[in-house]
Amino acid sequence: MLCGGACTATTNSRTTCAACGRTCGAGQVCSAGACSTSCAAPLATCSSASGAYCANTSIDPANCGMCGRACSLPNTAAAGCADGSCGVVRCAPNFGDCDGMPANGCETDTRDSLTNCGGCGRACVLPNATPTCAAGTCAVMACAAGFADCDRDPANGCEVDTRAAAASCGRC
Repeated sequence: MLCGGACTATTNSRTTCAACGRTCGAGQVCSAGACSTSCAAPLATCSSASGAYCANTSIDPANCGMCGRACSLPNTAAAGCADGSCGVVRCAPNFGDCDGMPANGCETDTRDSLTNCGGCGRACVLPNATPTCAAGTCAVMACAAGFADCDRDPANGCEVDTRAAAASCGRC
């Protein structure tokens, strides 16, 4: 509805309940366009320092599962609420929700995780090498005895057996 030249909700606003300029009394909420002391189902009647208000605790990330319980999960750029439970919508840069457990948010730093290097499920497994994850990229930390990383391509690990390769003769 247009109130004072602006588009305004009149079904849930205490100051424009069902009509422009109609304000609900102290201790009342506007629910489904009517002033009342409680909210119409499925909404919950919540309260704050500024007064009572209605919230859908099934989907409201500021009132998830109950009034006042905000979804704030570790290392998340955005958290959401579904069926009254907080969940990850988007992780902060360089983090992943690799275990799929919403309660601990985006628990994995993908910049240095050997099992989730650069993203969830990207394990650093390099042939004949001890891998490392640096800045989200797999790299060779050390080669197994008798092997060398001659081409400096971490994808194939320590690819040369210097004990058996005639071209290498003990080294690259």
